[in-house]
Amino acid sequence: MSTARIVITTGANSGIGLATALEVARRDMHSVATVRSAAKADLVKEAAAEAGVGVETAILDVTDRVGCAELIERYEPWGIVNNAGFSASGAVEDVGDDEVAVILETMVAAPIRLARLAIPTCAALAAADRQRLVHLRLHHDAADRLVPGLQARDRGRVGRTARRVAADGIKVVLIQPGGSAPVSGTSSKAR
Repeated sequence: MSTARIVITTGANSGIGLATALEVARRDMHSVATVRSAAKADLVKEAAAEAGVGVETAILDVTDRVGCAELIERYEPWGIVNNAGFSASGAVEDVGDDEVAVILETMVAAPIRLARLAIPTCAALAAADRQRLVHLRLHHDAADRLVPGLQARDRGRVGRTARRVAADGIKVVLIQPGGSAPVSGTSSKAR
């Protein structure tokens, strides 16, 4: 098991994901930026070079269950920033079943899957007195419009998970876009 502080950031080719991957590297952690293509990996490498930091890239589609498991097994992360997602808009009647399935898999199931896969490693490392952080960031702009109340239900699930794994020394932080309050017992600021 690695002693390095490895932080995986999904959806790291632009925006908040890229900024996060670069900041993790600036803080002297091993930053792993996941993207869905070699072309996007090149964008991350260029941004890292411009910033003067090292960021490792890994090709991952967060909807690939086997790929997610292999990623967690390979890196044994200290932290995960689940940022992969996309914006979808339109009236409910204009959104087909296939699009709904992709939205839910990408922005709800994948972050839960990655956190669930990482928790055993995080708990083992926490037992060795190394602070662990599972970082959940769920996009609800699209998903919440499709399933009213999804955001509140996810906050409840994340809150229950945070309380359950706290005994193992794992901190769970939910950072959401917008003005929603942090989950009870957690913080919206990572330390």
